[in-house]
Amino acid sequence: MIAICGIGNLGTQYEGTRHNVGFMAVDKLAGELDIQWESKSALKADIAKNGEYILFKPQTFVNLSGEAASEVTNFYKVDPENLWVIADDADLPLGKINVKFAGSDAGHNGIKSIDGLLGANYWRVRIGIGKDEKGSLAEHVLSRFTPEQQTELTSVIDQTVNLLVQSLKDKQIISQTINGTTKNN
Repeated sequence: MIAICGIGNLGTQYEGTRHNVGFMAVDKLAGELDIQWESKSALKADIAKNGEYILFKPQTFVNLSGEAASEVTNFYKVDPENLWVIADDADLPLGKINVKFAGSDAGHNGIKSIDGLLGANYWRVRIGIGKDEKGSLAEHVLSRFTPEQQTELTSVIDQTVNLLVQSLKDKQIISQTINGTTKNN
């Protein structure tokens, strides 16, 4: 079984923020796969599943994403190498999507939380959100996209979901970096 985790923060105040691109991707993926979300408080996550895979959104806020990832993977007996985690990455420009197995947390507290509870041997789907050189990283990841960036983000989310749908059909995901927008970054 494959489990796909979209990292994000709870609540309407965080909807549409850069830190929530993982939630955005799994929400769109659930729609594409025609599966519905249900709250599973014992697993600390919202779950959408069928017999072959599970999508989940931790309901623990970003910094404690590992709690939900640990609960879900233990309950559904998902091996870490079959866990695919979608997260924002400020070190990648908006539009870049990087897929790789294992690695560092790159300063992302959600990834750090998962690494702390499950180890680092799982797939990471990092969606670039770019950096704001003027402000703090915390302010940047909690900010919303500009209208122009929102257009780019829509393309990036579409590309990510297309990649995930194909990977689910293939029952595997492969390391790659792609440009998810029409712009050359």
